[in-house]
Amino acid sequence: MSAPKLTPWFPGDAKPYRPGVYERRGFGTCRFSLWDGSMWRWSYDSVSQAASASRVRARRQNCDWRGLAEEPKV
Repeated sequence: MSAPKLTPWFPGDAKPYRPGVYERRGFGTCRFSLWDGSMWRWSYDSVSQAASASRVRARRQNCDWRGLAEEPKV
């Protein structure tokens, strides 16, 4: 299985159109966070953790982010 195609990075003040898990960068690292449609949730090392873990509000709401550029192949 090949790695998914990703979108370009978007600035932190622009928010995703759709709720879901996105890759975010801040403090020199990249982690995954859930965008619930109104705010970012806590960051994790994997997509599955971000999708199913705590719904704690992320401290930083304006980190750059990117998502999938195509539907994942299952």
